[in-house]
Amino acid sequence: MTVQYKPIRDVKLVHAITSFYKSGESANVDYKIGTLADDTFEPLVEKTFWIDDASDIFNKPLTSDDLGKTYDEVILARLEDHLRTKGEIKL
Repeated sequence: MTVQYKPIRDVKLVHAITSFYKSGESANVDYKIGTLADDTFEPLVEKTFWIDDASDIFNKPLTSDDLGKTYDEVILARLEDHLRTKGEIKL
């Protein structure tokens, strides 16, 4: 059988960590993959990750790249880097 993959017009496939909750030294992280069309996000896949020891992520000093970003933007980027390094996120 031959499969023909067809593009979906005006729709982008995106992924992001959408939220996190810090509990003591641990963190609960929500990750989603979905479509984005007309500024509307529709999740296709949702996964929750639990990071047992997230203290390094939250306590790491700010870098020059972090300047001008909100706290949430900094932490979301750090959580994504951590999950990517651990092989949990492969996109």
